[in-house]
Amino acid sequence: MLTLLHVKNLALVEDASIEFGPGLNVVTGETGAGKSLLIGALYLLLGERASPASVRSGAPQALVEARFALADPAPVDALLADAGLDPCIDGELLLRRVVRASGGGQAYVNDAPVTLPLLKRLGAHLVDLHGPHDHQSLFHPSAQLALLDAYAGLSAPLAGYAAAYAERQSWLDRLEELSGPDDGLADQIDLLSWRVREIDEVAPSADDEAQVRAEHETLGHLQRVLELGQTVVQAVSESDASALATLAPALKAAEELSRLLPDAAEWSSALHSHANGLAALSLSVQRALSALDADPERLDFLDSRLAAYDRLERKYGPALADVLAARDEAARRLDELRSRDELRATARREADRLTARLRELGAALSAARGDPNPPPGEGH
Repeated sequence: MLTLLHVKNLALVEDASIEFGPGLNVVTGETGAGKSLLIGALYLLLGERASPASVRSGAPQALVEARFALADPAPVDALLADAGLDPCIDGELLLRRVVRASGGGQAYVNDAPVTLPLLKRLGAHLVDLHGPHDHQSLFHPSAQLALLDAYAGLSAPLAGYAAAYAERQSWLDRLEELSGPDDGLADQIDLLSWRVREIDEVAPSADDEAQVRAEHETLGHLQRVLELGQTVVQAVSESDASALATLAPALKAAEELSRLLPDAAEWSSALHSHANGLAALSLSVQRALSALDADPERLDFLDSRLAAYDRLERKYGPALADVLAARDEAARRLDELRSRDELRATARREADRLTARLRELGAALSAARGDPNPPPGEGH
């Protein structure tokens, strides 16, 4: 149901809004009153081409808006979903078209910018214009049959028939894909097998790659790491001017002060806590430095492992996730080629089953329609 039509700065119309209610709505007026402008406004909302000359003189742009209340928004929501748009809320659809006097313009559906082809597809579900020279969908046998089927309550059987037909078509497409020439099949199997084997021999994983790169980075700069670590140890505990050496007089003074001033006990405790923390830090750094392995064989292993990751990612990447996806796709395609005859037989069997099912559904629909001819398409 069209509930609102708003036209602004279109031809002679400065600003007009018309609200429509339930039942029959009639717009009357003398010749030249602007009735045809309303039809022209609807044409714009249905995706027809617009001319800058249609903008009212002196105005920068023309605006046409329409609001629809949809009893069944499913067909419209499907078109919106295909275009990546959100569905209608509470069955309300808002179309808006802007035509600029300088040329160009923009179309919107529910305030989201869209293309004119989408407006045309939506219009086929929303408006049917009848006139002595206009296109009329009622002249199409398919539209006439759809109206009769809806009146007879055949929507559910037709939906079942359409679903079976679509499923059968997908199996036929699959069968055609599997029925190509077998020339070069052995070469494809060899190539895919080598691809899977090449990746599996490396046995890549995200955790392993992260660990290899981190360890390689550390060992590759081992001398610098040792120098920096030793600097930390010296500054904390080893040199004469270390932090612990500097704290020693303060610790001794705080202990004696705590005997003379009770509040100083907290100071002594805090100093001891900091000193213990620094000592623990120094020990932790020394252990970490001692654990570093400068074994050339380990570095060679990491070099080789890192080169394997880089080679795979250059070939199948750019990232490890792409490498793993390429491996899975090659394995899937390999299984498909090796079981091609079995898959072909399955596709043919399913297509035959659905062909028989379509005959049954078609016969039931024909009987419900009182038509001796089954719905078109079942034998194709």
